[in-house]
Amino acid sequence: MTESGVFLILAPCLSSSGMGGVIPQQSRFSFLAVHLGFGGIGAPRGALVSYMGNKRFVHVDVVRQELGADTFVVLEPADVWQKKLAEGKQDQVWGFDLTTGNIRRGDGELHEAGMFQHPAGHWMAAVNEQPKVVELDEEHRRIVGHVIIEKNAIGQVRIRQNQGLNGPILELQPSSITKGELADAKEKPVGYMEANPQRIRGFIAVYVRTMEFAEGTIVMTPAEFVAQSTDGRSITALVKAGLLK
Repeated sequence: MTESGVFLILAPCLSSSGMGGVIPQQSRFSFLAVHLGFGGIGAPRGALVSYMGNKRFVHVDVVRQELGADTFVVLEPADVWQKKLAEGKQDQVWGFDLTTGNIRRGDGELHEAGMFQHPAGHWMAAVNEQPKVVELDEEHRRIVGHVIIEKNAIGQVRIRQNQGLNGPILELQPSSITKGELADAKEKPVGYMEANPQRIRGFIAVYVRTMEFAEGTIVMTPAEFVAQSTDGRSITALVKAGLLK
């Protein structure tokens, strides 16, 4: 059968009606499914390969057998990939890592996307922020970023303009553990928030600094900021800091 592509099944599953029978339980895989644009990767392997319409559904174990578990499938555009190779930045290439079953960067920095078992028991796709950060704080939170609120004596907060995935945004001073300014170790957080309680794993610590601003600093009252900003991290940080009334 001629195929336009292969649909790679990566989620653990005990059984599946119409999907070729029983699929062995696995501990952890990446995205529920990734559409790979190549045809044919070998003969069907019993319950691990099945068909639905003109698509072939293949369990990730079959791909590991065919390509080798140490294969890293590059997902970036070819020109971006080649530029990174030429600059000696091959570890910064994004792709699907068959070893871990995650979509990640070669060096494991920033974040990775994978399948995780929810406390309720079901499996779901989620983003693991800062996968290299494994240390927990005293409350068993894995801190993956900070939001620093800088305010003056009359309660105005410093803001900055940035570019988000959906367009320009106004934000306070959010940063990840590996990128951006972090609070000093002597500073004490005023609160914590989950990066996203259903889709992103990790906690963000909120800090407040009272200071005088230099001439020309862009400032707003917290209420003005909330009325104009769509940045959930910054808005939640203001709530955690008790600055919204």
